[in-house]
Amino acid sequence: MPEKRNWKEYNEHLIRRGGILFSLDFLEKWDEEIEKMNRGKRGRPYEYPESFAVFMKILHDCIHIRYRQIEGFLRALSKYIPNIKAPSFSQ
Repeated sequence: MPEKRNWKEYNEHLIRRGGILFSLDFLEKWDEEIEKMNRGKRGRPYEYPESFAVFMKILHDCIHIRYRQIEGFLRALSKYIPNIKAPSFSQ
């Protein structure tokens, strides 16, 4: 006899899996991470936390988004998140 599947539960599981793959958790600690990175630093301060760089690397390497597309994505994201400035693809 075939197994009965709870489709509502199964669909919710798949939806949550997508949320994990595309997490924006680094935004919650943005200011704290920048402050920590710049503590005792000489010269121009860092503008972007390391976790943000890792996020962009994942977009580029794993999801295969090109640099200019990442810049466009970040520009759109920056409209909704006040503490994020979209770097240009050359940065």
